[in-house]
Amino acid sequence: MKIIFFIISVFGLAGNVQGQQAYDYYISNAGNDAGTGTASAPKRTIAGVNTAISAASLLPGQCLKIGFRSGDVFNETFYPGYPVNASTYFPNGGKNFALLKGSQDYNTGWQPQSNNVYRQLITVNGFRGYGINVIGGYSYVYVFEIDRQLEATAPITARRMLKFVSSPVTLSSTPGSFYQPPVTDPDSVEVYIHTTDGFSPNQHSRYRYEVCTRDWAINSTSQENNYFEKLWITGYGAGNGMIPAGANSTFNRMIFGPGAGIHHLGLRGATINNSLFLPGPANTNGFAVVFYDIQGFRRHNTIRNSIFMDIKYPMYTHKSSGSNFGALELDNVIAFADTAEAVSFMESLDTDSAILTNVYSDKYPNGYNFPWARYASIKNCVFKDVRTGIGFPAIDLSATVNNNYIRISNVRNGQRGSGICMSEANRLVVYNNIVHFKNQHPITTSSFAGYLFAGSGSSNSYLNATGNIFICDVAPGNYVVAATANTDNGAGSGGHIWRNNVYILVRGDGLQWMVSNRTTNHGRFELGSFEDWKLQSGQDNNSLFFDLRNDPRGLKAIFVDPDNGDYTLANTIEGNSIKNIRAGMVNPITCFLKRPTYEEAARIIMNDAVLSASACRNPCNRSNIRTSHTLTSSINANKKVAIDWHINDESAVDRYEIMRSFGNNDFTTIASIPATGDFNYAYTDNSAMAGITYRYSVALITKLNEKCYSSVTTVKTDDGRPVTVYPNPSTGRVMLGLNAYNGPVKITIHNVMGIKVFSKEINAVYGTPVSIDLSSEAKGFYWLQVQTNDNSTKQGFVLQ
Repeated sequence: MKIIFFIISVFGLAGNVQGQQAYDYYISNAGNDAGTGTASAPKRTIAGVNTAISAASLLPGQCLKIGFRSGDVFNETFYPGYPVNASTYFPNGGKNFALLKGSQDYNTGWQPQSNNVYRQLITVNGFRGYGINVIGGYSYVYVFEIDRQLEATAPITARRMLKFVSSPVTLSSTPGSFYQPPVTDPDSVEVYIHTTDGFSPNQHSRYRYEVCTRDWAINSTSQENNYFEKLWITGYGAGNGMIPAGANSTFNRMIFGPGAGIHHLGLRGATINNSLFLPGPANTNGFAVVFYDIQGFRRHNTIRNSIFMDIKYPMYTHKSSGSNFGALELDNVIAFADTAEAVSFMESLDTDSAILTNVYSDKYPNGYNFPWARYASIKNCVFKDVRTGIGFPAIDLSATVNNNYIRISNVRNGQRGSGICMSEANRLVVYNNIVHFKNQHPITTSSFAGYLFAGSGSSNSYLNATGNIFICDVAPGNYVVAATANTDNGAGSGGHIWRNNVYILVRGDGLQWMVSNRTTNHGRFELGSFEDWKLQSGQDNNSLFFDLRNDPRGLKAIFVDPDNGDYTLANTIEGNSIKNIRAGMVNPITCFLKRPTYEEAARIIMNDAVLSASACRNPCNRSNIRTSHTLTSSINANKKVAIDWHINDESAVDRYEIMRSFGNNDFTTIASIPATGDFNYAYTDNSAMAGITYRYSVALITKLNEKCYSSVTTVKTDDGRPVTVYPNPSTGRVMLGLNAYNGPVKITIHNVMGIKVFSKEINAVYGTPVSIDLSSEAKGFYWLQVQTNDNSTKQGFVLQ
């Protein structure tokens, strides 16, 4: 950790207080629709607000602010014919969001059928697609099975959607599932359920049941610039449980699900900030967010600081009627997968641009899965435990892939794993990535497990692959292909550049490389030797290959602690040789986030916090902390020392402690400063005394209680006197500061009666105080005399 000290002026920290938002209408379960809708006389229902607004004759495009009371439940569908700003208000503090709920209890009325199957006719609201006109299956309802006991402590986790099945035969053999026949009535549907344990859902002793009865929470599709904040949406059916809104709408600090999402119209030029997405109904394809633009406005859609939990497809973008999106941008988006259901972290069709920064995808088989974006930037991302990390389709595409970590695992028979996959007509710049093929399962049907970098041998593509680390760590009997080059016109002539890359073989039968030469070989052939690869491809001449299969250090020959996700290059011969060819490059995020529970993830959103993709980094190793200090300019008895510091990444930092000593190594903590996310901090030591040499250090304490320190800086407070005694008064031990003096000195101390109680000759060193123990002496006034070769001086002090 590098610390840089420099001089600045004294400054303080400023606070920022945000007041309660004012609403045009307040809604509360304890309100009355006859009320005026103020905070003291809130409306009771959304319908009551709509009635009042209709009578008020809103101006065209006018946006109404509507507040839902914290912790209240609203089981309605809101169809405003105007833009809306809807959020939770908190009259008594607290953090609980208002709940917009689209499901209702159905714990009675289930009629037994055969094979543990139960049937009921459900009255629904708003499901207007039916019969042959059902669009995408959006008119399906679904069923929650809720654990009564678990609900008391973990109400979100307790809610589990029964699995949708497409036939009665499958339903009868699948506990924990439901089936809905094609809809023939837009206002009611048949629902068949097979409970998890097979017992009747009527007054079940363990589970209770809710059925989705509404399709939308708030539907403001025709108006732009809607704003939704601090609401929990759950239990809505059609289109993944929509909260649709017009173009350029914003969703901030929202919780969607279980059984809800954002679909279609709300995502034309939309922004999603600091939100949580929980599982949606799988019968509508399992998407949490669907970006859609039928009118071709070429919008820029953004998701920031958001979490996806156990969702089959967290996001999907597509077009209609020949129109393309402008861009989809993801920044600090984190997704944890249910391995039984998950397919892809992201899929898209005809999106002009995709920009992914600080994305963390855990256990999705496919990461960036062959989306049809014409331009892509993927930076500082983690695709952990994938089958395919980043895949580009065969289109006219340009992409930059920089500083990412990809781990390929769980590739089984009949499958092929790949870290980065390139198709024809691509132009890729791929640098400073780590691709780790770590597969534990033998591929028995073939010894070929897959690719670290696939498809790079095309003659009509361009690739610049520089400074990457490729690791082969597969089960014995398997091998992987590391790279491919086209040599139609001779070695090094394919328009691709491979340089300063590192290839590491840890386990498996070997690493192989591939050369494509359609002119002479009419195909491709594999090379088992790194030297042959360099010779025949004309690539990687300055790159490195390490075979660690018989090295007892394993990957620790190169990395600090790869088993625990620390891929910092080690201080070994191998590690240092890699540092030389990757000069100036920083390590990708290679540590692994702890998966939160649903409740923990919800608290992050409700507490206005952010789960950072880099939160697992140890800032003691990763951060560059810069500190500074200065003195006040005046000369007085109470010198002030101002300290400020800056840190680049404090996502894992809990607090800072200011450490001080009197010229020695006995540091004590004089202040504790909580981490606020500001990156820049300041502290003024008002207790510093004149004429004393102090040493300061800033201690950084992580959320895991790890501690590291800045380097130490020395501050000399000079008041013009030749000596300083402190503390004064003293309880027995005093420090003598010899200001600006080096050389021999005699120290003598007398009590008030003139009796000598201490005498010592020393060789003084500038800036180093002298410690004198007088704890055995009586309380009272004393004189300290300092005699040098040139002069003598006295100073009084008190023992108390």
